[in-house]
Amino acid sequence: MKNTFKTNKNSGLAPILGIIVAFLIIVGGVYFFYRYNENKYSGLNEEIDFLQSGFLAKDNPGMKSGVWYLNYETSGVSPLTMELIFDKKSVCITGVQKALCSLFMKSVYIGSNVTVGGRLQDDGLLVRKLEVMP
Repeated sequence: MKNTFKTNKNSGLAPILGIIVAFLIIVGGVYFFYRYNENKYSGLNEEIDFLQSGFLAKDNPGMKSGVWYLNYETSGVSPLTMELIFDKKSVCITGVQKALCSLFMKSVYIGSNVTVGGRLQDDGLLVRKLEVMP
């Protein structure tokens, strides 16, 4: 019986080239994602005139409903509370992840240990950077 199937010596090369191209596309995408985020969040330190570590609080007696606060202490002063104000420039960080706080704060827990930097205003702290500590 005659073999009716023709084989091509280069037929095994196509899947390998496809895998290489897919890998390069993924690596390029990851590179540009991090490059974009690096530029997006640069310059934040220029907008910080207050930097303090403490704990997040929300919905405690005497606080505005649904508003995040920083509970912190300074030497010689009883515990203090400051309202946190978030806008489209507020960046939140946990580990190696950076995100806009408008999305990030939905997954943060009351009592989380944080370091917050921002601009002092009459009604609270305009957050520029909030980092959740391990």
